[in-house]
Amino acid sequence: MFFAPVLSLLPFVASSLATIYTTANLTYANATIVPAQLNSTGRRSYPRTTQLLNGVLLATWDGFSPNSTGLPIYESKDSGRTWNSLSTVQSVRSDLQIHHPALYTLPEAIGSYPAGTVLLGVNAVNRNSTNIQIYASLTSGKTWEYATTVAVGGTGNTTNGATPVWEPFLYSK
Repeated sequence: MFFAPVLSLLPFVASSLATIYTTANLTYANATIVPAQLNSTGRRSYPRTTQLLNGVLLATWDGFSPNSTGLPIYESKDSGRTWNSLSTVQSVRSDLQIHHPALYTLPEAIGSYPAGTVLLGVNAVNRNSTNIQIYASLTSGKTWEYATTVAVGGTGNTTNGATPVWEPFLYSK
């Protein structure tokens, strides 16, 4: 798999670049995934990308909106030069907001999921708990289904001795 363009896209999530980046004979300049004015808070964090087996790139981020309705999924079919909104991943529980995304494309079949399945790990939170959940897409990011809850923790605070769970990270050996 070719990961160089994927890694080079992380700076593109928040805003356009003033400089030009060249990676593996591909040149990127001022490639914006989504303008800041489309997010009411103007903030973004946790930019994540994955490359599908066919070379298409997917990107997401956390907007930290207090009224979050889910995480946006954008796609690029031209190595990151242009981006289009593809879908929004919604929490399966109305009392939880999803944050801290982690995208991953399965390079081979794992369990009932075939190679090419896109996984999205999230921290699903409310005032009482933190929950690492996994969502799966068998349609290259167009639609999503809840797969499982991996871990459940206490309220999201950083006091020594507290029991929250935090940012998911997905990989396979």
